[in-house]
Amino acid sequence: YAGQSERAKAEIQSLYSRADSETKYYVDMIYARFLTDDGDVDEALKLLLPYYNSKSGDISYLMSLARSASRKGDTAVAVGAYLKVHGMNPR
Repeated sequence: YAGQSERAKAEIQSLYSRADSETKYYVDMIYARFLTDDGDVDEALKLLLPYYNSKSGDISYLMSLARSASRKGDTAVAVGAYLKVHGMNPR
C-alpha cells in the first residue's frame, strides 16, 4: 500500500456505507485481503470464516481463506482449503 496503509483502510471501510446485502461479501473480501497483507490475520479470518458454508465452493474465497490461515500458522485450515480447491479441478 506504498506507505498509505491507513488511507487504504479508511477507503475500504468507507465502502461499507455503500454496500448492500449483496455487495457486503465483496467488501469483506477486499478488507480481509487488506488485513492479511497488513498482518492482522486474526481479524481477516473473523471476516472470512462466517462465509464458509455459503462460499465453500468458491475458489477465490477458499484461496483467500487458505492464504490468511497460512499466514496465521493454522495449517489445518490452510491445507484443508487448498485441498478443497485442488479437488475442484478448476482446469
